[in-house]
Amino acid sequence: MPGNPTVLFSPFRSSADPLRVAWTNFRELVHNSLDEDNKASGSTRTPGGFANIGGTGRPAGNVANAAPSLPPANQVSGFWRLLAPNHREIARSSYIYSTFLGARTHVLNLRESTAAMVIVTVHGPTAGTHGWYITVSGKPVMTCTRWYETSHASLDAAEGARAAFPLALVSAESRPIVSSGPSRRANAGEKSPCEW
Repeated sequence: MPGNPTVLFSPFRSSADPLRVAWTNFRELVHNSLDEDNKASGSTRTPGGFANIGGTGRPAGNVANAAPSLPPANQVSGFWRLLAPNHREIARSSYIYSTFLGARTHVLNLRESTAAMVIVTVHGPTAGTHGWYITVSGKPVMTCTRWYETSHASLDAAEGARAAFPLALVSAESRPIVSSGPSRRANAGEKSPCEW
C-alpha cells in the first residue's frame, strides 16, 4: 500500500466533549475486559493499570521517558491516533494528555521503544468480541479502536499497529476531529491547527 501511516493529535474541548466521553467509554470497556480476563486467569492488573479511565485517578507510571499527567476535568486535553496509509484509524493512545507537546514527546519516545512493545489481547464485553492493547514496561500505551470478531483478527490488527507505529509520520500540529453528524457544518471551519 502506498503512503505512510500517520500519528495525528486531537484535542478534547472539555471532560464533557462527546469525543472524550466515547474515548473514555471504550477505554472503560477494555479496562473491564482486562479485569475479567485477569479474574479468569488468576492474575492481577499491575498497579496504576490503565491511565485516566473515567477521568479519575493518576496515569500509570513513567513510560518511555514521558509520564503524561492527568489534566483537570475542565481543561482542554487530547489524545493521539495511529492512521493507516488509507486514513483508517488502527490504534489510539491509552493516555489523555494535558498538552499537545506532552503527547507528541511521548509518541516520539515510544517510537524508540518499539522493540519493547508487548501485545496483550482481551475478550470484549460480549461473546465473540476481542480486542487488544500494547504495553511498554508493563504499562498500556496503545489500544485497539474497535472490537474484532475473532481473537486471530484482533492479534493481526495489533501486530499491524505495532509494525506501523515506528514508520508513522508524526504530525507537528494538533487538529480537531470534525464530527460526521449534524454539527459537521458548524465545525467545518475547525480544520486548522489548534492549541491544547
